[in-house]
Amino acid sequence: MSLRVPAFLSLCALCVALAGCGSDPPVVACSDGTRRDCTTSEGQQGEQTCSAGLWGACTQKKLCDENATLACKLPDGKDGQKVCQGGLWTACGPLPGSCQEGTYRDCTTADSKPGVQPCDGGKWGSCVPKDQPTCKDGQKQACSTACGTGSEVCVKGSFQNCDAPKPQQEICDGIDNNCDGKVDEVCSCVHGKTEPCYAGPPATKNVGACKEGTRTCSKGAWGPCSGEVLPLAKEDCVSPADDDCNGTVNDGCLCSPGQSQACGSDVGECKKGTQSCTVQATWGPCTGHAPPTSEKASPCDGKDNDCDGLVDNGLDGDTDETNNDCANARGQQVPNDGLDKVLSRTIYPQGDLDYYRIDALDSSCLLPFFDQCHELSIELVAPPVSGVQYQFTLYQGTSCQTIAPVDTPTTKKVISWSGHCLFDDSRGYWLKVEPVSGSSPDFHCQPYNLKLRFTSKLSKCTP
Repeated sequence: MSLRVPAFLSLCALCVALAGCGSDPPVVACSDGTRRDCTTSEGQQGEQTCSAGLWGACTQKKLCDENATLACKLPDGKDGQKVCQGGLWTACGPLPGSCQEGTYRDCTTADSKPGVQPCDGGKWGSCVPKDQPTCKDGQKQACSTACGTGSEVCVKGSFQNCDAPKPQQEICDGIDNNCDGKVDEVCSCVHGKTEPCYAGPPATKNVGACKEGTRTCSKGAWGPCSGEVLPLAKEDCVSPADDDCNGTVNDGCLCSPGQSQACGSDVGECKKGTQSCTVQATWGPCTGHAPPTSEKASPCDGKDNDCDGLVDNGLDGDTDETNNDCANARGQQVPNDGLDKVLSRTIYPQGDLDYYRIDALDSSCLLPFFDQCHELSIELVAPPVSGVQYQFTLYQGTSCQTIAPVDTPTTKKVISWSGHCLFDDSRGYWLKVEPVSGSSPDFHCQPYNLKLRFTSKLSKCTP
């Protein structure tokens, strides 16, 4: 179907007329006719109905659909039914077409006058005019509702004012208010009911100091958990209980307050002392002990000052370190002046070896073609420490790759060779200083002395 738009309307006016162009869209919170649960201001279960896109007020929720029926038993044990009226169940009444003995209902007589029908034998009797009495004034009879029994009195020919309790709207009070056989069925819990509760990790419940508590239902809602003991983040080391409830008492605590123990070391120069546990469950300072000191503060005193089980360790090596192999041998030039050149060095730390390059330098001789005898003396003197034994090995060759020992390891050696004046008779040797196998100790920070002396004489060397 097409829509004709008057010519005098602008395009925007048409948009506004048809769709509200240029105005804010209406707020729509819900779809009309939908419902949702809510809680009334009295704390009862209720519901809201959507109207014109907005939620209406929270009203008490209907327990049943209008005119619905529910089977029940009459006080005399006969089958009856409840009828939903205004969202609530009525008292248990007779089934359609039957009646409860001793009850009455309004009717219209054959001549169209107001009348009343008595229940006789479970069936409605004849409709008699209302002015015709059905009972004698003051007469009483039993009556009942779904909530219990009572009595009613005959007034002006009809029984009235049954005082049996009537069904009420169900509220969260621990009572079956609507007399349907269920207590607080619209509530989260039954009023006055209690149950155990615990907010901690399940594995800690009733472990160590932890225990579950109890909560009570009040007007359909659970109250706070009372009496529970939850785990602490960490142990209270002063307490003898398992405060973090992991099954172990005082785990993570270093000690128990008042406890004492030995501290320090008995190794070397150190002596043990005593320390006590503080109220914070940590060990206090060590008292009465001799602590370790630096080896460098008392070098080469033959004591284990730092208490690590080693004597005089942790010190600096000698000035020629590191010379543990031929490639790093330290050079020593010895002129043929006949004077002793003494090196004070150490075999230190453990595993140390000392390599030297010894150059015996021949000085100029002004007597042409005179014979010369050159003599290089080497002597090793070990430190004056009991058990220390050192030796040296002399090597000769053109490089570290070709050196060979001149003789077996020793502590003293004299090498001689013949030469001539005006010729350079200098010679070079490699020398390795090391501990003798089985020496104990096999290293020491006390220095050994290496004596070097080079002498030349105007004569041939004799065998």
